[in-house]
Amino acid sequence: MVLSLPAQGRVFVARGATDLRKGFDGLSAIVRHQFHRDSFNGDVFVFFNGARDRVKLLVWDGNGFWLLTKGLERGTFDAGGAPGR
Repeated sequence: MVLSLPAQGRVFVARGATDLRKGFDGLSAIVRHQFHRDSFNGDVFVFFNGARDRVKLLVWDGNGFWLLTKGLERGTFDAGGAPGR
């Protein structure tokens, strides 16, 4: 399987820390109530934990949600989402 994003898709990043124990339903609720967006439109929603060493992306592909997770062994993600030092 391949995750393909629509050309018109946008990326939304949560400003604050998110409890990354949340799954599809919990993160979709954040998208609805904090982003005021529809999680079923193909946009990418990005969530970081408080330490900024873990990230989750939530994406709807038309058939189901993708929930992608990355955890850094050392360092943190900077404000732009790239690994920092």
